[in-house]
Amino acid sequence: MKDIYGSIFAEWKERRKEGMLPRANPLSKYVGMKPRKIIAATGLRRVGKTCMLYQLAGPEREKILYINFDDERIPARTEFLTGLVPATKNMLDVRPETLFLDEVHRLPDWSRWLRRIYDEGEFEIFVTGSGAQLSSEEIPYELRGRCMEVRVRPLTYAEFLGFKDKSATGAL
Repeated sequence: MKDIYGSIFAEWKERRKEGMLPRANPLSKYVGMKPRKIIAATGLRRVGKTCMLYQLAGPEREKILYINFDDERIPARTEFLTGLVPATKNMLDVRPETLFLDEVHRLPDWSRWLRRIYDEGEFEIFVTGSGAQLSSEEIPYELRGRCMEVRVRPLTYAEFLGFKDKSATGAL
């Protein structure tokens, strides 16, 4: 698994989302929140949860570790999660302060692992989830008071027009 961690860590350092249009980011107000909570961005597929994580990362990417659990290289085994924090200590020059865990619910025992990592207090944690797999009812139950859910909504009509570089009055 060391090779998988190494590839994922290296790709995050290099990856940039080119052409991503900025959007009002409801997650930004939770950065550095006290008391600390896991921030769970939920919503329909393709509404921009991942893009909002990229926006939050900004220029200080070395302090953040992003992992997309939709990546087919990541084995759907709890051992991957168990080895993740030790791998960050052993393989990265700069220890991340924040974890961005995109679609983490795809791995078995994700909630038990996440509760342990949260309780250890080493990281600020943002997770994403879509649809029924990470529903509004499941988050509070699985993370037992350690989590704050932030619903990410689809573009408003005004945002859509702004992305198309049009005004609402000129569109009709």
